[in-house]
Amino acid sequence: MAETQSKIAQIALRIHKHTTELDDYLTTHNLPSPSFAVGAAPDLPLPPHLHAVRSLLLQDTSELHDLLIGPLRYLTQLADQHNILISLQLIHKYDIASKIHLDEEVTYEEVAQRCNVNVHDLRRMLRLAIAFHIFDEPKDGTIRHSAVSECLIRFPLANQWIGYFCEDVWPSTSHTLDAIARWPNSEEPSETAFRLSNESHVGLFQYLQADADRSRRFTEAMRFLQSAPEFDHGHLLRDLQWNTEEAIPSLLVDIGGADGSIGATILRNYPSLAKCIVQDLPDTIASAVIPGDVGQRLQFQAHDIFTLQPIIGADAYFLRSTLHDFADSYAVQILRNLIPALKPGARVIVNEICVPGPNVLPSEQAQLLRGYDLVMKQSFNSKERSKEEWVELFRVADERFQLKSITCSPGSLLSVIEVHWVSDTSA
Repeated sequence: MAETQSKIAQIALRIHKHTTELDDYLTTHNLPSPSFAVGAAPDLPLPPHLHAVRSLLLQDTSELHDLLIGPLRYLTQLADQHNILISLQLIHKYDIASKIHLDEEVTYEEVAQRCNVNVHDLRRMLRLAIAFHIFDEPKDGTIRHSAVSECLIRFPLANQWIGYFCEDVWPSTSHTLDAIARWPNSEEPSETAFRLSNESHVGLFQYLQADADRSRRFTEAMRFLQSAPEFDHGHLLRDLQWNTEEAIPSLLVDIGGADGSIGATILRNYPSLAKCIVQDLPDTIASAVIPGDVGQRLQFQAHDIFTLQPIIGADAYFLRSTLHDFADSYAVQILRNLIPALKPGARVIVNEICVPGPNVLPSEQAQLLRGYDLVMKQSFNSKERSKEEWVELFRVADERFQLKSITCSPGSLLSVIEVHWVSDTSA
């Protein structure tokens, strides 16, 4: 019987099965169903085994939607999605979410007056946002919060992510092909779509150094991104696979470790790890605070990754979401700057995206990772790397780097890529 069913019928049956499974769990545990109403949970409170079920549901509902609208309409709709970013840009720029109390219903005219925006422009942009569940229009002419717009108030870092994306990332996209044509094959961080969109002569990082407000927004946007479940520290702890005392290093150097939150997490979970030294630029670590529960085991050191590594003979050197900011030529420099410090058997542990090959991931996840890859191109002339590209990167840096493993927990976007430094094979 199953063999004679159409594809959409098969998908619908799977959706029913998995929806029932999730709904039964929520009902049994007296948990609220998903909702866009104010006060709804920002995420479904699911145990780990049901996260996989939700992923399957998202994959199936997305595929069913795409099949039902048909190839032609699907294609043309792809070109229409930019307009919601205009609405989001308006909402962020005028801080509209904070101008509406969570418990009030207010007219468009009143919101326009509070934000000092033309009411006709505001109404048409917010009505597009409402069509995407951002705010709600309970009756013609009045607006109130939805669970989505409420997130902009409850999670200030999310608001900064929206601002960064609308003000820095999105404007760069339309200059991507211009940058490729102007600087073909370039790996320079200053020859990017971001530079063209800002009519600048420097790359994103240099540009932010001269703009305190945008620099703060970028930093807080990255904090929001790293707080997402896909970047949870628990994934890292599992994927390190330090299951024996022999596997746990005595000295760990966290290169580009910013505020030391990752280092502190690792120290808390591995009491036998004697010390973690967090390295970053002086301005970054200037305000860092050492948590009392890790004491002197956590230390900070000013260091530029484009200079030689000053900590000689550590057991492991750790880089999280660092090398993807740089094209291969620069990433190779960073790795080569470690070499004089490495003792035989030292580990270089990279915690980054490792992009699977085609047709491996569900379309939703593939869209996310491929989108990140393009953002890296537009912003830095860099990229997210596949397994083959990681292997080649280390080989070019030095053939004495030998890949040991690549591990990625279910639900994680970041892999743990462990590379060992071996003795000179020619000796």
